Amino acid sequence: MIPEASQSWAVLGGAFDPIHFGHLNLASGALHNAHLDGVVFVPTYSAAHRAEPMTASFLERLAMTYLACEEYDSFEVSDIESELPEPSYSVHTVQALKKQYPGVYWSFLIGAD
Repeated sequence: MIPEASQSWAVLGGAFDPIHFGHLNLASGALHNAHLDGVVFVPTYSAAHRAEPMTASFLERLAMTYLACEEYDSFEVSDIESELPEPSYSVHTVQALKKQYPGVYWSFLIGAD
């Protein structure tokens, strides 16, 4: 499912190193409680504020995220941060998503960690 104009979607960004059930549960809860049409998972390409290096490469984390989300019809995965200048900042990611999917109403999900 791809975001379409007049739909409500949320962005869940993160290292996803690795992605886990906490991420999926957060997205599922937001999907149902906020009456969203979908959630876009955006693996970080180059973390601006991460002190330690990531264990998995971007492509490995992207692949893990695709695998984790494939059973959820309302989850989408985006590699948009690989196209943006480094380091990755959430504001730039959201701006790029708004440009890529005009007319979509966006929310931003933040994990507890």
